[in-house]
Amino acid sequence: MEYRAAYDPRRSKFIDHTIGTSVRISKYFASFGETAITTNPLLVPQSNQATFSAGYGNTNRRGWNVAAALNRDLLLRRTLYELVQASYNTDCCGFSVQLRRYNFGVRHETQYLFSFSVANLGTFGSLQKQERIF
Repeated sequence: MEYRAAYDPRRSKFIDHTIGTSVRISKYFASFGETAITTNPLLVPQSNQATFSAGYGNTNRRGWNVAAALNRDLLLRRTLYELVQASYNTDCCGFSVQLRRYNFGVRHETQYLFSFSVANLGTFGSLQKQERIF
């Protein structure tokens, strides 16, 4: 569990906070986080976003692994970002597919990404390592 806050001594109040928690039980995992910004709207727009993710498996586990994540803006009442990823690993290779949807107002798009990995050789595809859940 984690909690962070920023205090503004000039205004004598907290201007933002973030709270998050995550849990892993065996092969299952889940996390939840919430961030709120209540500073001067001329400097930074007001915001209150909640993030939830859950899944089954991990990076090196053989067989099927699946996870999903969702980011919702509570002030605008819309989903900003969501993704679902599934992967299958064997002894020598594995593949992953991911579906992402963005809705940032001016940017509204859907992406389909994939990767195929061969042990001790490399990875091919549009799903980069740093973008994977596992």
